[in-house]
Amino acid sequence: MGAFSIFSGKKKKADTDSGTRYRRLSTAAMLGKFSVLLLGLLLVLWGFSFHTDEINMDNFKYLINSLNGDNVQTTKYSTLYYDKNEENRFAFVRGDLAVVNSNGSTVYSLSGERKSADSILKMDDPQVLWSAKYMYIYDLGGTEFVVKNSTETVKTINYNYPIRAAAANDSGFFAVASNEKTTRSSVFVYDDKYREVYKRSFGSQYTVAVDINEGAGRLLTASVYATDGNFVTELGLYPLKDESTLACLSFEGEYPYRVCFNNDDGFMLFTDKGCRFFDAEGKLISFTEFGLTGIDDFGINEHGFIRMYSSATMSAEETIELYDGKSGKLLYGDSYEKGVRLARCHGDYLYVVSDGLLYAVRLSDGEIRSTPVGLDVLELLTVEKDTLLVLTEGVGEVYEISGLFTEDKEESAE
Repeated sequence: MGAFSIFSGKKKKADTDSGTRYRRLSTAAMLGKFSVLLLGLLLVLWGFSFHTDEINMDNFKYLINSLNGDNVQTTKYSTLYYDKNEENRFAFVRGDLAVVNSNGSTVYSLSGERKSADSILKMDDPQVLWSAKYMYIYDLGGTEFVVKNSTETVKTINYNYPIRAAAANDSGFFAVASNEKTTRSSVFVYDDKYREVYKRSFGSQYTVAVDINEGAGRLLTASVYATDGNFVTELGLYPLKDESTLACLSFEGEYPYRVCFNNDDGFMLFTDKGCRFFDAEGKLISFTEFGLTGIDDFGINEHGFIRMYSSATMSAEETIELYDGKSGKLLYGDSYEKGVRLARCHGDYLYVVSDGLLYAVRLSDGEIRSTPVGLDVLELLTVEKDTLLVLTEGVGEVYEISGLFTEDKEESAE
């Protein structure tokens, strides 16, 4: 045994060295953990130092919930209560509801929890748009364009002249129409990182409406100028990859209000004289002229154009017409004796609010169902397929629209 004692001694020494090495590694790992935690804390404090005016208990609570994984959208809907204001504007931000008015903005989950509030944002006439990740708030006639997520302002763009119009798509691209010192109108286009990627100026014309298609490859504008005492509307279609023009059309004696892409890159132009429907190449497909009956109110989105006008003098009766956004064909037309407060087209349904009732028109077969709602409805937003959020001046409630038709069939079977 003594002959091998030299090897036994080396093994003990090796074991001792190995234990020392592991202790050193353990100490280094512990120091590394504390360094990372300290660095994270310093980063948070540094970030807070730049946003002290936006930090409140709601935002901090939402941050903690997000870190804990509580930001997953719940399917449990509750009645939402917010400050009652007839000027409230609404937007969806990552599945949450944002309520915007002249006093600021507040974000709620659809389960009823208030997630954040921003009372610093003050505007006289706030307008709100949204994409899949952000909402965009601007004061019509103001010079600030604010980009926000659920918890904070992520970007503020300042212009030297008033904002006339804006648009955003789901991919996060947005366009803003203002003017510059050398031109009456310029349209600025930004990507989803708020970087300016395109600009077009319109000389002596006033650009009053813009839109961006979902592929973020095309810009649509409506501008106006005067000649011989008459308004002239100029419709422009432009690719965002270069300075060329895809289409430029003029309509004398008309004043533009809105432009809107449909789901096939075709588009609509709404003026005081009517609504025109074009294909993706700018070829006119259909023209709905208002004529002597005119128009009292409207709705327009990628699905189509809604026209509302008085059916008879000395009466509250209102006629509503829905035109397909691609073909311009009349999809629905009817009169409501008590008038129409609001009308929206979302997916497979046309929704009409009249005299405390919500009418759901199923466009596939024309079937209509109704359910009571408040008299002060301000907006209707789709939460998910066949699920509608009805927003009044101070309360938001979710309605399962498909259930209205199912319940009616069950009652008929009995």
